[in-house]
Amino acid sequence: MFNMPNGELIHTDVVVIGAGIAGINVAKIIKEFTEKEVWLLGSPYESQVAKAGYIVDSDDVSSQKVGQQLIKEMFEETKGLGIKTKTSLVTEIEPQGEKVLSKTKFQDFISDYIIIATGAKQMNSLIPGFDDLLHQGVSDCAVCDANLYKNKKVALFGNHEYSLQSLKFLLNVVPDVYLLWEGENLSTTELPLDKSKIYLGVKNLRIFGNEVVEEVKFESNKEQHSLKINGLFVESKPRSNSTIFQNLLEVTENGEIVTDQYFRTSAKNIYAIGDVTSKEKSVASVFNQLKSFKNLVKSKTIL
Repeated sequence: MFNMPNGELIHTDVVVIGAGIAGINVAKIIKEFTEKEVWLLGSPYESQVAKAGYIVDSDDVSSQKVGQQLIKEMFEETKGLGIKTKTSLVTEIEPQGEKVLSKTKFQDFISDYIIIATGAKQMNSLIPGFDDLLHQGVSDCAVCDANLYKNKKVALFGNHEYSLQSLKFLLNVVPDVYLLWEGENLSTTELPLDKSKIYLGVKNLRIFGNEVVEEVKFESNKEQHSLKINGLFVESKPRSNSTIFQNLLEVTENGEIVTDQYFRTSAKNIYAIGDVTSKEKSVASVFNQLKSFKNLVKSKTIL
């Protein structure tokens, strides 16, 4: 009936796919308010929050923390609660009657329910030169790679809340940073960056270099610009990370998984929450969804 991987097939109650802020908190909520066994699958360090630098102080995050620090602390908490974890990435899900099969490279899981919390990821390969020079001066994670550029000149390209969080982190490490902002407007009052280093309405970004990044060219305010730099951080607006689910679930034209008010998808016993479902991809939006999810689980309305 099943294609067995290297590991034994694991039977459980709930599989949560995605170990970012949404996935970790969903697993904790289910464990707190039900008697169900929960498996959390995915790497917390691949999440957008882990890569996004500082998290804005809010009622949900008590103090400003580097994204990786926050995710690490949250992930460690799951173990103390008895949540079982594997950093393996799910490659496929498949309904099996009243249950659902989740496949990873080395282990398969059969569960009563699946909650998809795979968040969002950047789609950077459309930028000319990105793929050719990735990890050779091009990075999609300022938190991961900032220390490699301490005494160098770099630029950050973005258009999103996470982009600005990454910029703030980057400026604590690298003194010479240019911001290439896709949007036409940006409030710079809280950015510790000289206005001469900010370009708005950036279009047609291209990356050049012989083996390593040497230059970027782009359009800003209808003028052509060129910057000689040693590194480029691309932190653009993420898109829903739903590719592996699109043949099974109803999604929007932008890839967001469609859910009802109870977080149910178009497939039985499969739920979805967080950035993978929402057009507004932000920490605040995720926490608002989590509050609703918690109330539904606590009241035994779902699961």
